[in-house]
Amino acid sequence: LGGAAQPAEILNGEIVELDRRDPVRERLPLPNVEFLIPVVAAGGVTHVLLVASGTSRPALVTNDLNFLTGVATQCGNRFDALRVERETIERRSREAVLLQQVAEAELRALRSQINPHFLFNSLNTIADLIVRNPPRAEEMTLRLASVFRHVLANSSRALVSVRDEIDFVRTYLHIEEARFGDRLQVEITVDPDVADEQVPSLILQPLVENALKHGLAPKPGPGHLWISVSADGDRFRLIVADDGMGLREPSEEMNQQPSECLGLKNVADRLRTLYQDRASVTMEARETGGCRVTLVLPRRGVKPA
Repeated sequence: LGGAAQPAEILNGEIVELDRRDPVRERLPLPNVEFLIPVVAAGGVTHVLLVASGTSRPALVTNDLNFLTGVATQCGNRFDALRVERETIERRSREAVLLQQVAEAELRALRSQINPHFLFNSLNTIADLIVRNPPRAEEMTLRLASVFRHVLANSSRALVSVRDEIDFVRTYLHIEEARFGDRLQVEITVDPDVADEQVPSLILQPLVENALKHGLAPKPGPGHLWISVSADGDRFRLIVADDGMGLREPSEEMNQQPSECLGLKNVADRLRTLYQDRASVTMEARETGGCRVTLVLPRRGVKPA
């Protein structure tokens, strides 16, 4: 039924009886329909059971209508079961895609995001420190090993806690601080209420690397990096900001934007796969210079207000 042919009572889940002169009967695919019985699924009327007793059969009685109402209820229950099954299959499919993307992201962390250039610079710094400051060189070597150990240890985990993700970023930044020296000032704040929330593994590292490589490294003098995680109702925010060189002029297409946008696109794709439209990522210029990237993710077990 559709448009004007749909009696208002149907939407309320009520059985509708049609008399012989009712114009609705002319719009139905079956002749001599006497009753319209709503089928309720997913919290609303999704289908209508058409009942026609035929010219040679007696009119329906209460028991007949009760039976047909039961049939409609079973149909609705089956539609609900099929919907839940379909959603489960779709969710599992999204999770499988996410696991694949996480594995690819971790490999990129070894091969490109934590790339040979980063490894080369780290090893050069270690070599220099061996002469000038052997204890510091040993510490940096252990930090570098810890970065790779974290990536390998989490190769099968799609999600980690905010606390674990921040701990990894701290380890990564210890290496970068050894290269930047006093030029790099880092401030990290985490709301305790969201420290146990789940985030995709290695979701912050590409953003932090972008801030260092494209924002702060080219900047003369000292630079600041801010990382914060805070609650926002039924969601929480992860922000990576810097006071570096700021955004370059983007092209119209994401894949034609500057190289720092490639890491951002990877992050956006992973969030979309896991959360669909319940998460977002934005990149914007800071009012006082530099760049800010904000991730907004849903909290577990917190219903929207």
